[in-house]
Amino acid sequence: KQALKLAINITNIAASTFSWNLGILITTSTSVLESFYDVSYAVYNKNYEEALQSLTRFVNNTIYLAILLTGSLELNLANIVFLFLITSVDMTKHVISGRYFEGICALIQLGLQAQSGIEIYKMIERRNAYMKLEKFQAILKQLSGIRKVNHINSDHPLINLDASVKENECILDKSKNQSFGSHFFGLGENVVKGMNLEFNSINDEEIGTKLDFNVNHIKVDTLRNSIIELEQIDKQELLDLFNIFSIPVQDFSITRKTIDFDDSYQPLSKTNQRTSDDPFYQFEIIELAFKGFGSIRIAANDQYWYMKSHVQIFLEKERNIYDLHSVLSFVGLDNVLKLSSETDVKRMKIGHLFRMFHPEVALKFETTIEYFNLSIEALKNEIILLVPDMEKIFSRYLENMSFDPIFPGKYRVKINGLKEDLIELGAYGLSAAIFGENTESYDRTISILKNGMISSETRHNHHLNAPGLSKHADKQTGGSDNVFTQMITESLGSYEELFYNSSIRFLFDLEAVESGSHQYVYDLYGTRRRDKSNDWGNYLDSSKGIFDFVSAIKSKIIFDQFRWYLYPGHEIMIKERIAPDFINGIVVENEKIKRDLIKALDRAEMIKRNELGEDILNGKRLEDFIHVGHEVKKAHFLR
Repeated sequence: KQALKLAINITNIAASTFSWNLGILITTSTSVLESFYDVSYAVYNKNYEEALQSLTRFVNNTIYLAILLTGSLELNLANIVFLFLITSVDMTKHVISGRYFEGICALIQLGLQAQSGIEIYKMIERRNAYMKLEKFQAILKQLSGIRKVNHINSDHPLINLDASVKENECILDKSKNQSFGSHFFGLGENVVKGMNLEFNSINDEEIGTKLDFNVNHIKVDTLRNSIIELEQIDKQELLDLFNIFSIPVQDFSITRKTIDFDDSYQPLSKTNQRTSDDPFYQFEIIELAFKGFGSIRIAANDQYWYMKSHVQIFLEKERNIYDLHSVLSFVGLDNVLKLSSETDVKRMKIGHLFRMFHPEVALKFETTIEYFNLSIEALKNEIILLVPDMEKIFSRYLENMSFDPIFPGKYRVKINGLKEDLIELGAYGLSAAIFGENTESYDRTISILKNGMISSETRHNHHLNAPGLSKHADKQTGGSDNVFTQMITESLGSYEELFYNSSIRFLFDLEAVESGSHQYVYDLYGTRRRDKSNDWGNYLDSSKGIFDFVSAIKSKIIFDQFRWYLYPGHEIMIKERIAPDFINGIVVENEKIKRDLIKALDRAEMIKRNELGEDILNGKRLEDFIHVGHEVKKAHFLR
């Protein structure tokens, strides 16, 4: 018995060290087990008086555990009544036995219990009054979700939040020690776009961790509306609701603020100094701050399209996964930390295929309730009904789809076999020009060979000073989280014919397209905008499926008639990063640039030598990796 109690106490101390709230929950749970054991032990030894006392503790502990799990005020009141009855019996026993001092103490305890009962009863009345008012319906539902933590168990990948974030930190170039965050895949059910969450440690006096994710487009308006509803509620009423639900929020505020684009990933305290008065470089955010937990930030409007569906959580220092769950629940995002089901994964694969081959239809359908509510088979049938061509697409690719990492821990759906089909259509590979002075271009080339080619949005989020050609425009179009490339086909004779040309050009393998892309036959800043009244073009009307896109830009009719408009400026966007594994070669303008580039690569220790004494760069012989001139050759794209 003593060994059992020692084990229980060790468990309680360990749990409390990890998390005070979790410690209370586990301590109470073990107290229930301990009191149940005491009841059983006393009954077994026929010590019925001790069994009755242990039974009282068991009932009390069980009710308290239920209170912790549900937050029920009614259970809390029932517990007070139960304790009041027990104390009344004890007081009577003390008085009858002549222990008047103990009786007086019990009487005082009765008074305190009665006062607590009255306060809880008043809270129940206030809660019921709130429930009758329409404006409180949404927040009451959201607050009730805070107690629903069944999905956060000991196997959850974020159960030890700080340790998990530190352990999974992504550093691509060890010499630079540049962090690209900590990534976790397979979370968010049908709420989180792509099922990816990114955490970053923050160097701030109050904020310790930042969480970034995108919500599916169908959830954007729901999220904004929930915040607008919160703005309509008096602050003191909200704090009263937090108190009723036993949520220890010390203070609450909603802030609307216009901030600079460059401050978009900073805590609110660091966004006070605006560096520009040009509205083009600014946007409005809404931030909800819950003192004692953290804050949640979204874009107030659709000016910057990428931020439209983007959510940022700034978590205060020494907070845990349950505190994070609370912040998410305040705005109805309590499913964000739930593990995605196999059905969610299949739905994502189906949607990925639909967007890749028929975006003009898929983009409209995926923003409907029907898309998320249909069973998998019903969803496939509905899509085939909309676009009969999708039946053969599903048959060709669906069962063989897998996941490919963008960064370690962050994944995209991969369409295995697409590369071979694109080659049959006449595609060679992808290409991207590197702009800047030669010395700067050499440094960028080395960085890309080490880290891959990374989107301007990702670079900005991780404080890398490499803005790209049009970072503000791309932010407004929603294209900023993509790597911009151009498709090279058998119709192109020279790279000089392309709109984007430079002294150094990267060549990428077509396998990069298998993880998803969107594309236009002319330059639209990679737009993802779906609203028609904007200056950047429309994703719904202009985007082509990948097969139609390749066929269009290699078509001799389009090539000859519209080359000046369609072909040179076409663009194909790859999400966030093209890894070094997909780099098949580099094309430079002349021999001098090649010599200078090789010297820079040698100084950076990028060039290795194999057992034959040959120079090797990125897994290929140097002479097969760096090419001189502008002529397009299929052999340059071979791995």
